[in-house]
Parts: sequence; C-alpha cells; structure tokens
Amino acid sequence: MNFLAKDEPKVKFFDVFFPLGRTNRGWGLTPVTQEQALSLMGRYDVEQGLVYHTVARDCDPELGNKWLERLVNDRRLSLVWALETANVSELISPEQIVQQMAAKGVRAILVNPLIRGIRISHCRRLQSLATLLASRQIPLLLFYRQWDRYEDLVDWYEVKEFCRQFPDLPVIVNEWRCRSNRPLLEALAGTENLFISLSFLPFLSLPFSSFHPF
Repeated sequence: MNFLAKDEPKVKFFDVFFPLGRTNRGWGLTPVTQEQALSLMGRYDVEQGLVYHTVARDCDPELGNKWLERLVNDRRLSLVWALETANVSELISPEQIVQQMAAKGVRAILVNPLIRGIRISHCRRLQSLATLLASRQIPLLLFYRQWDRYEDLVDWYEVKEFCRQFPDLPVIVNEWRCRSNRPLLEALAGTENLFISLSFLPFLSLPFSSFHPF
C-alpha cells in the first residue's frame, strides 16, 4: 500500500562527496562519466552534488582536477578541487588559488591528509589557505583515505583542534562509520563548524549524504 499522496513532493538530496573516476578498491556504482553520474543521481533523487575526481583524492590532485574540468559541465554538478598542501607557497598564494577557483566555478576544496601524512592543525600552508576560505565561507572537505585501510582513519582530536583554530570555516568530513564513535562525538561536542557526511551515492548504494551538526 502506498501511504503517500500522488501529489506528495519528493525529497531531494545534496551529495557533498560525489566521486567521479576509477580507483583501486572502488565501488561498482562509482561513475566514470558525467552521464553515469547524472543517471545515478536521478535514480536516488539527488538534486545536486559536489563532485571531485578520484585521482585527485587518492594520489595526484593537480592531474585529477584537470580531468574533472574536462568531464563536468552540467549545472547539477559543482566542481571540487583537491589540494596538495605543498602547492600553497610563494609561487601560488591562497589568494591566487581562490581566484582560480572562482574563474573555474569551483565551489569547495578537498584535502586527503593521508596522501602525505599531514596533520591539519599543524600544517602552516593549509592554515594560510583555511583563513581565506573561512573569510569567503568556502567549505573545506576532508576525506581520509588510504589504500590498505578503511577503518578509523580520521583523527577526530586533530579535526577538533583544526576546527577550533578556524571557527568560521565550514569543515565537512567523510566518515566511514566504523568504530570511532567516541572521538567523533567529542569532536562534534567541541565545535560548531564541523559537519559529518555519513554516506555518498556510490558507497554501498546509499542514497544520500547528510549533514549532522551536533
């Protein structure tokens, strides 16, 4: 029996961690083209998504960002640039990075701290960029990913310290939901600008990503 009225509006979702491209140990539903991405979004009533390239997340941010720009041109998909923190230097300042983002229509920055094993609360180059992102209210996405581990990758005490350093910066972290409940809850209790994404489309076919402020 269908308990919903025929004219009941559908709930639309916004996916903040939408991957595009092939990767080791990927998921069967991970799209590799814009057409596949839009088809998957339509299947689960996802209205819009922040999309990044898997190569940019896992190993080479600069190369993955270039591929992403070539693949995506639909208004429902907002570009996310992954960042190698070593690139924030005298050769390219945080101001230049943000200017390039605006010119390309990029809506957020993604950092995988585990690519180079950085500690975000002590990384001066990331902090210099975070100050500018906070002033512009540009979200910072943190995706902790390693090739050979899937559980308990996020250092929640480190995330909490970083969020406290930049209270005006929206920080969104992808959580694999394993056994880190207590540190995760402590991080949420100690911050007001931290949001947790508990799912994204290709991961186990879960239909949406959700924000959960504490």
